[in-house]
Amino acid sequence: MKKIDEKLGFFEYYKRAPLPFQGQKRGFIKDYVEVLEEFPDDAVYLDLFGGSGLLSHVTKRVKPNARVIYNDFDNFEKRIKNIKTTNQILKEIREILGERKKYGRKIEDDKKEMIISLLKDYENKGFFVDVNTLSQNFLFSGDRAKNIEELSKKSFFDQVTQGYKEVKDDYLFGIEILRDDYLDIYEKYKNENIVLVLDPPYLQTDVASYSFKGWSIVSFLKLYSIINHPFIFFSSDKSEFEEFINYEIEGNRANDYIKFCKIKTLKKKTQINKFASYQDFLFYNANKYED
Repeated sequence: MKKIDEKLGFFEYYKRAPLPFQGQKRGFIKDYVEVLEEFPDDAVYLDLFGGSGLLSHVTKRVKPNARVIYNDFDNFEKRIKNIKTTNQILKEIREILGERKKYGRKIEDDKKEMIISLLKDYENKGFFVDVNTLSQNFLFSGDRAKNIEELSKKSFFDQVTQGYKEVKDDYLFGIEILRDDYLDIYEKYKNENIVLVLDPPYLQTDVASYSFKGWSIVSFLKLYSIINHPFIFFSSDKSEFEEFINYEIEGNRANDYIKFCKIKTLKKKTQINKFASYQDFLFYNANKYED
């Protein structure tokens, strides 16, 4: 542990996102911290698929002198700023539910209607209703809703929490926040000393909870075309990133950077449930390619 700030004390960082977010890399954070040590302290880190901001947060803690740019395409920052309202709504929902006998039990239709009415009332009064977070208190893992109308069409199950810890201002302190197409951000900074931090939606997996309009093989190929800088790339065994890179190299189609850089790989098993699991990958290369 190294001391990076007198106010923070010894090296500290959030080990998970402060609110639920599909695909956050909390299981890889310890490895990510170690990997970052191989990268420069003063580079511009482009977190092009920022998600919950967890990778940007950790990067800034490990590299306090670096410039960290977080593409908050899903506006996670807004969700964080409204945790107090979210917790108040959850408190009122628990009052609606009354005595709770069993975790995961189906919520009766009349109480579901009262909950939906409560959310609409908050929204009509001008409050931000974080449906993404709230829905994960009623819907089972993997199911999501983006708005109240979509949420109202689903069955509710009682998984309501006691609320979420309010986040200190330091979670995104010192980080530059943008909300733009990742290619536009890349074009703006591509001539600087950049490190690409890439955690895109995985090919061949459910991307319904992301704000991206679509993620296809064409989207992936566009992303692949800009990997000619030091990079950290997250993927899984469902997306075949490693196989694709090897295919490009073997066919002599890879750009010079991919062709000559020695990509390192970390693997981590993720258990979905008792019967299903998959492997997450972290690919990286800290070296620049010189002609």
